[in-house]
This record gives sequence, structure tokens and C-alpha cells, in this order.
Amino acid sequence: MRVSTQNRLSRTHSPAFPVLAFGGCLLLCGCTSLPKFSATQDRLAVSGPIPVPVFDDLEESLPSSRIASARPATGLVSVPQPFAWKSLASSAGDRSIDGITIGHGGYRTVILGSLVGDDPLAIALTEALAKHVHENQMILGGIQAVVIRNPNPDGEARHKTENQNGVYLNRQFGSTSETTDTASEQEPEIRFLQGQLSEGQPQRVIHIRTLDGHQGIVAASSGAAAVARDVCGWLDFRFVELPGKSAAGTLERSLSQQNSCEVITFAFPKSSIQESLWENYGDSLLNLLLDEDFETRKLARTKRNSTAADRRGRKDADRLNRDD
Repeated sequence: MRVSTQNRLSRTHSPAFPVLAFGGCLLLCGCTSLPKFSATQDRLAVSGPIPVPVFDDLEESLPSSRIASARPATGLVSVPQPFAWKSLASSAGDRSIDGITIGHGGYRTVILGSLVGDDPLAIALTEALAKHVHENQMILGGIQAVVIRNPNPDGEARHKTENQNGVYLNRQFGSTSETTDTASEQEPEIRFLQGQLSEGQPQRVIHIRTLDGHQGIVAASSGAAAVARDVCGWLDFRFVELPGKSAAGTLERSLSQQNSCEVITFAFPKSSIQESLWENYGDSLLNLLLDEDFETRKLARTKRNSTAADRRGRKDADRLNRDD
């Protein structure tokens, strides 16, 4: 019987034909000479055009170049932004009250430049502290510091201790037992600072200022007394426990009586040399800033020159030698 051309074609493309052909190749050529086919190639060997994948979360069906997600990835550390003061509020004389927030969590501290206003050395030391903490926040870690460069810019500009309205700001803070003016009658600088304390809920406030004489003072409420005494020993400063004899309406008396947070006033002599401020007082301020994290403080001390702690060690050794 003659087999039609159509029957011969159907036999050639029947499922048995590729198997027989493949077996013959194995016998003639061996396994090593055969081309290798991956599972992906097998799936792609289909007739017709390749279907375009559809992504439900994209507006377009065709995928474009890879774009990083806008959501922050867990476990990654963001690179700090360049240091820059930001205007946080305005004074009575419509001057900018500048500050910067460093860090995103952990132990919360507010650092104030001198409330006196015309206190250039205190402002310079506050600036140096802010820049150092900003540049070393990856090492320090575990902190959130709000640094207010000068809460009395009117006094700075006018070379006076009062603001534009002639008010000495560090007599305008109230307490639970001492009520001052109502909020609407308070100076704008005071309203701003009290808002910072109320909203930020810091664990510690540090007030940096200068004073007359050749010996500095560190005044501290009871919760910060231990580290304040330690710093006084390093620098040969005098320690004062707050509220003590602090005047009514001062930041120091108000916070220490309210017991809402710890407060420290770091007052160093006006006779200090500006070029040596950070060398002389920087590591001591870091100790006050970082609470009881002594190991972190060691990492923060990266100076080539001797620190105040080193000088304290030498003084202690000298005293021991004299006692012997």
C-alpha cells in the first residue's frame, strides 16, 4: 500500500521521531559532544511571541531600569547631611534663633548657648560642640542632641545681656512653685525654649555660658550631680548642686524644681583663650552630653593632644606623690 505524502509528514513530526533521533546521536557522537540545553532555554523555545510580564504595582506594563525604593531599608545607616544651622524661631527683634538636631533617637539632650546673648566665647564653644557631635555621630551613636546656637540673638547683635525688649531672659522661666507671666505675655524666646522642652521631652539640658573669675563652675541637678562632680575634678572647677541659691525665674531653678529633666550649667572663665576652647573643654562637655556611657566617651576622644581627663590623671598622680 502506498503511503501518502501527508502520512509521511505526520510520521516525521510524531512524538516518537525526536526520541529516535536523539538516541541515534548518542550512539554516534557520545554524550560529551552534545550541546547543553538549560531549563530556561527549553521554556523559551515556544512558538509565537514571548508574553510581556505584567507588574501590578507599576503603572506601565513594560519594566524599566531598576529604581531604588523610596522606603528606608532596615539596617542601613544614612549618611549625615552637611552641617548647617537652621532657623528655628525669631527673637523679639525679629532675629533668627538658629539650631540643629543631631541624631534620631536614644538619650535626648538640649544644649543652649548662653542666654546672656553677648557671650561670644560661650557661643563659640557651643558651635564647636555642635560641629564635633555632628561629624562624629556615627561613633557616638545612641543620642539625639538639639543644639541652639544662641537663644538670645538680640543680645548678641546689640552687645547686651537683654533682648530687643530690654528683658533679661534668664529670669523669665516659671516653675511649679514660682509662676511668672502668662504664655501670651512671655518673650518670644522664652515661648520657643519652653516649646522645645515640652515637645522634645529631653532627659538633660546643658546651658553653656561664661563667668567672671579664673575658676569655672559646673552646676547640676541631683540626677546629673555625679558626672558634673567628675568633670569639676578634671578641670578644677567648683561644683554647685541645683537649685541651690539660683535666682527665681532662672532656667536652672525652674527645671531642677520641676524635676522634669536633668539640668547642667557649664560656666567657664571669660579669661579663656578662644583658640583653645575645644582643646580645654571639649571632652568634658562630651562627658556631660553622653550621660554615663563611658565606653562611648573613650571612642569620642580622638584628639592627638592630651585631654582634660589626661590632665586630671596627671594632677591626681602629682597629688599622690605629694601625699607620699
